[in-house]
Amino acid sequence: MIGHRDGVKVEVYTYGQLLKRLMEQQPDWDLEDAMEWADYNIVGAWEGPDTPIYVSLDDDDEIVVINDWSSYSIEFDREAVMKQFKLEEMYD
Repeated sequence: MIGHRDGVKVEVYTYGQLLKRLMEQQPDWDLEDAMEWADYNIVGAWEGPDTPIYVSLDDDDEIVVINDWSSYSIEFDREAVMKQFKLEEMYD
């Protein structure tokens, strides 16, 4: 999915997608291992204005940007993101 940070096109990924890919690449990792590595090395890493946006759902099923640097304007298609979350639920 594509979003924008201050007008720059960036990729938008769900946190679940990220964790699933990490565990596929590292079969000996469990969910906790993947979360720890992802939070420190990917989600918490600022790579400039084209850093991907990572989103998750909160307890109320609201979309939350989990790597939000508040000085930037972030826009993405919330409907497309919700569809992605629903697809992930279907195939998990």
